[in-house]
Amino acid sequence: METTTAPPKLLLSAREAAATLGVSEKTLWNWTAPRGDLPVVRVGVSVR
Repeated sequence: METTTAPPKLLLSAREAAATLGVSEKTLWNWTAPRGDLPVVRVGVSVR
């Protein structure tokens, strides 16, 4: 029997990205501070 895994999500919220990396949201934003904001994609009212 074959098991299939779902493909990884390509668009993550800051909270999801931080959880995936195993860091806090604050750490995630601190990592990007010298280079500016994280690139985002707007989907309706959601920001990913």
